[in-house]
Amino acid sequence: MNLTPLIILAIGKWSRLVDKEYMKIYYFASLKEVLKMSSEEVTLSANMTVAQLREKLVDKHGERHFPENILCAVNQEIAHDNLIVNGTDEVAFYPPVTGG
Repeated sequence: MNLTPLIILAIGKWSRLVDKEYMKIYYFASLKEVLKMSSEEVTLSANMTVAQLREKLVDKHGERHFPENILCAVNQEIAHDNLIVNGTDEVAFYPPVTGG
């Protein structure tokens, strides 16, 4: 029995798993406390925007933790929803800051 086609198929499936890009997301302030984690890794889609990343986090953690007014910083600068992120970016989410 020739196993070559099976081996090629297995390698192809494995390489698609390896080709996925991951990003570490950092959480600060009350968001960090309520999620009980300071960071996590998420799988990125090609050309994922900040808005799409936020939706992915809403699906995972719930909208109450990622409301429309949550702040996102990419590479230590406030990011707009249409900014495309990649695995080398430093991404952080934190609740809006209020002061008195």
